[in-house]
Formats: sequence, structure tokens, C-alpha cells
Amino acid sequence: MADYLAFGAPDTGAAPGVTPNGNDLSQFKPEMEKLSLTVTDLFARGKIGVVFGFPSYLREIQNAVKRASQESSLNKKNLKTATLPVADSEKAANVAKFQYFALSKYAPDQKAGLDFIIHLVGKESQESYLEEFPYVLPAMNELAEKRKEQTMSKDYPRVKYENFMLAQGAKAIPFDKGLSTEFDAYFKAVNEAQKDPKQILTDLSAIIKCQRRHLIEGANFEEACPTY
Repeated sequence: MADYLAFGAPDTGAAPGVTPNGNDLSQFKPEMEKLSLTVTDLFARGKIGVVFGFPSYLREIQNAVKRASQESSLNKKNLKTATLPVADSEKAANVAKFQYFALSKYAPDQKAGLDFIIHLVGKESQESYLEEFPYVLPAMNELAEKRKEQTMSKDYPRVKYENFMLAQGAKAIPFDKGLSTEFDAYFKAVNEAQKDPKQILTDLSAIIKCQRRHLIEGANFEEACPTY
């Protein structure tokens, strides 16, 4: 998910004859640090006009509204979802973040686990799941069509599912979750080869530690991380 905080140049560096937009994120930094505010908090307070995200982002917005209390500028009328415009319809795409259930091949009762997975993918189970987790999109086309015109929250009737669903002719592109994507690739690789569970944990721990040093701590770049 990306939050677009400013479009164009800040106060300095604007082209001749162009009015500076004055929407540089740095002006919010002192307030954010002092009050431990997130980008979503700024959005709830009306400091940012647009944010981009998945349906589940609504939960963060609702929490930010509660934190803002009287400072909140969001209400039933002015919080609305919309699809992003595209310049080239042939390259239109939806960025998807998939959630799924999996069965370990080391599970003690494979049949019971498989029966449970089959139960979960049924229509009745999916309807129950969506009732408990209204901020996810259904996998079945039948259920997707049913929810398309519905609103995601009774508090915000202009926040609709249809704005998040796959547009006709568009491609679904998996969301790159950064470091988590590395781990997903690792598990995909080990799933194709027989490995001892303890060895899987040992190998993955080594990968996590190395990637953490590189991507989070910004250190030990000369160290090559273990491969799958």
C-alpha cells in the first residue's frame, strides 16, 4: 500500500509561473513525531486529501478517526472510495493482496486437514467468513457480484466494494510485500523439496537475520544472504 502525500513540487523548486502547492510532507513531520501520528492520522484530520490502499485500510482509517476525536474531518458524506484512473486501458491492473489457508504436508492427519480446507472453500463457509471479516474481498465470482453494490461499513455508505474489485479486462498483480515476499518465495521453494522441519526453521532463521541486517539495519551489505 502506498500513501501519496504530495503531488508536484513543494514550496521551493516550483517551475516559473507555477504556484507552489505547499504540500510537502516535511511540514507535518514535527506534529507527527510529537503526537506519534501516522499518515492515516493525518488523513483523518484533513491534512491529506487522498490515500491509496486495500479494503482493509478502512479499519485503519476508522481507528484514526477515533484517535482524532473532535479533530476528525471525516464523516459519512466526505469519505468515499473511487477507482484509480488509467492512461492505457490495455495495461489496466488491480493490485491484489491474497489471503489463503494452507495445509502443511507434515500435518499428523492429512485427510482431516484436507477435508477442512475443502469445507472452507465452500460457498456457505465463505459467506460466514465474509460476515466476520467484512474488509476482505470474496474469492467466488458469485459472492463478488452479490457484494459489488454493497457498502463496506454502515458508518460510511459511500465506501463500496465495487471500487476494489477487478475491473473488466484488467490484470491482477500480486502486491509486493517486501521482506515478506522473500519468505513467501522460500516456503514455495521448500514445499517442492523434502526437508526436515527443524532444518526448514534453521534455514529460514538465517535468511531472516541476513535480510533484516540488509533491509532494516542497513548493514553488512558485503554479506551474501543464504539462498533457497
